[in-house]
Amino acid sequence: MATVRAVLRQQREGDPHYIYLLVTVGSVPRPISLRATCTPEHWDPGDSKNKIPARVLPSHHDHHFLNQLIRKKFSAAEQVLNLLQLNNIPITHSAFSQYWGSAGGGASTDFKTFANDLIELKRKKKLHEDTLGNYTQCVNKVCELRPGISLFDINHEFLERFEAFLIDDCRHELSTVAKHLSHLRMFVKKAFARGIIKANPFAEFQISGARSQRMPLSSQQLLAIRNLEIPEHMHGLERARRRFLFQCCTSMAFVDMLAVQWSQITEHAILRPRKKSKEQQNIPLLDLTRWILDQQKAELEQIRARIACSIDALQRKLSHFQETASKDSVRIGRLKRRIDRLQARLDSNCVFESIANFKYNKHLKTLAAMAKIEIDLISHVARYTFATQALNAGVSKEAVMDIMGITQEKTLRIYQRVADEFRVTEMKKMENIQAFRLQA
Repeated sequence: MATVRAVLRQQREGDPHYIYLLVTVGSVPRPISLRATCTPEHWDPGDSKNKIPARVLPSHHDHHFLNQLIRKKFSAAEQVLNLLQLNNIPITHSAFSQYWGSAGGGASTDFKTFANDLIELKRKKKLHEDTLGNYTQCVNKVCELRPGISLFDINHEFLERFEAFLIDDCRHELSTVAKHLSHLRMFVKKAFARGIIKANPFAEFQISGARSQRMPLSSQQLLAIRNLEIPEHMHGLERARRRFLFQCCTSMAFVDMLAVQWSQITEHAILRPRKKSKEQQNIPLLDLTRWILDQQKAELEQIRARIACSIDALQRKLSHFQETASKDSVRIGRLKRRIDRLQARLDSNCVFESIANFKYNKHLKTLAAMAKIEIDLISHVARYTFATQALNAGVSKEAVMDIMGITQEKTLRIYQRVADEFRVTEMKKMENIQAFRLQA
């Protein structure tokens, strides 16, 4: 039998009184310091027999913080004891100390708390914010299904419920379901490695719906998009086509394409670091890339001229509201924010204006439908297309890796596909072997 209660103790006369958690196993008590002080006149010892917990009285100037600390550590100690019981481990002081230490000095085994602490640790290690955002989405989905879930509650049954929840309630694609389950597996494996849980539920759980493979565009499909006639009023589609062709020529990911600045473009190449890996990219300019940049520069000049006119009109409107006797502070604030946004667009040195990824992908799917291309066309297909076309054209792997900002050859193999026309050409070489040639 083990019990936990908060007590106030003084080591020597004249020393301050410290708050301790007194963990009693059998009849042997052991104190754990909370490293917080309190005076006896502000301390209520409570009643352990009637389960009335000890607390700091409201007369203490910092009673909110101290009581919160006591509740947090008390709850953590009880969770450690529950952990020992659930894993059929004899409750001893040494076992309690081991799990208390492995849990971060009594850190909560609440899943959300554990996962958020792990995310913050990865943020300090400079992990990419997009990846951290994916981890946070996974945590939110788990807590949406079962608020206040503990690490002990994540078992095989819960994983099956979570998978069904993502498919049936959230209407996610199988690739998204696999992504969330993979992130959840990472959290569970960390808890298992730290000894917080004694069994890994993913050991007998198979994540189905692996990420779908992105297929690159063939040279004919790429030409179909280039030669597609887009109505003049569909400016969004035309801009999306230019962005996508630029990505296919430069191997840039979506975030890198939007971050390209005119100052990073020289006469012969684009020199900039890749946002994800921080690897420096030196991308030679193709004739098609130069044509896209010329088109983009001409369009940006027209856009900036319209933005400058809009700013002038808004400035006059703002001056009018500021000069009136009854100033409308709400409307003035809105006008100022709108002017600031337009001014930021005017001062931007980026080659391409910002666009949401989902909206860009929506335009690309429309382009694919218009060109009669049966591929799930999204922005990242451009990197697959570049890698496949470059390698099939005879560009060396080292050059492709350098241009794409890839450091490992196994990563390049993810992007590499063999084009149909290249496969036919290479297969014809088999006819040079007499065993595969029909006799005349």
